[in-house]
Amino acid sequence: MREDDRVNPHIRSRLSDAVAALSDEELHERRWLRGVMMNEDEMDFDDAVLLVVDEFATPDPRELIGHVLVDERELAAFVHLSDALERLVTTIGKFGTFQDAVNSGKIWQECLDAAQTLRGLLHE
Repeated sequence: MREDDRVNPHIRSRLSDAVAALSDEELHERRWLRGVMMNEDEMDFDDAVLLVVDEFATPDPRELIGHVLVDERELAAFVHLSDALERLVTTIGKFGTFQDAVNSGKIWQECLDAAQTLRGLLHE
């Protein structure tokens, strides 16, 4: 059995959706800043952040390989994103808004870059 055959597609899809939302600058402008929703399935900013930071939190992120992530490259990208989002939450607070994130400047840009990197790996 290949390692990626054990990955739970539902859980991986939830991570992929959160990472896609964190990567989607059109969604950020339209939905997260202006509040214009195209459909009810669009993820809110806080939902995307919390999914990565809280739902996938584990004392040993390596446990995610074979369950959610396929390999070490995905793990490294996930940990980078998770760490960046943790710094963001520390900076803007747990009730911080997307505008607060944008105002954090470099901290948000690191989150965006990390999300885009992981998104690319999840869709290879």
